This record gives sequence, structure tokens and C-alpha cells, in this order.
Amino acid sequence: MSIQLAELLQAFGSCGPAGEEVFDVGGESARTGVGVYTVTLDAACAATECSVQITPRSATFGQATVEHTSATVKTVRLWNAAGAALDCGFDYKVSRRSPNQNG
Repeated sequence: MSIQLAELLQAFGSCGPAGEEVFDVGGESARTGVGVYTVTLDAACAATECSVQITPRSATFGQATVEHTSATVKTVRLWNAAGAALDCGFDYKVSRRSPNQNG
């Protein structure tokens, strides 16, 4: 028995620590507060349909979370190891499950 996994790349990009766009494809990233950023997708993707992966670009990074704020807005929060909000550049990838995939 084999398992077939299918995903579609919805968006990807890189955001600088001050919220400056390094590059964005399929969405736009921006800083909204200390350690808080948004990724706004060009096309809607509900939390039940997609996943967001974040890769921080910092040696002092401690933790990151992503909140599916809406079908088009994903909120990224970054902290240092001590738990303080951290302005930190990051790369992101938004994957969407294949329309032919159940579950």
C-alpha cells in the first residue's frame, strides 16, 4: 500500500526584520509590531486547507507561531529564547492540499 501526498505551493517569500520585503510570491509580508508580522495571501486559503511554515533568520531566535487570522491573513509572532518579542527576518512557505485529496 502506498500513500500519495499532494500539495500545491500557494505562496512563499522572505521578510526582513523591519518588515521590508526581500521577496514575496503569491502574497505580501509586513511588520505590524515588535515581533509581529503578517503574511497576506493573494488567494484565500483557509486554515483547514493550508499550512504555513516559518524559518526565522536569526541566531537569537527562540520560538515562532503562526495564527490563521483569516483565509488571506496569517499572523507570525517571533520571540527570543528569553520569551521577549523579537524583530527577526524570516522565510515563509504556504502549502495547500490538493483539491483531489480527501481529509
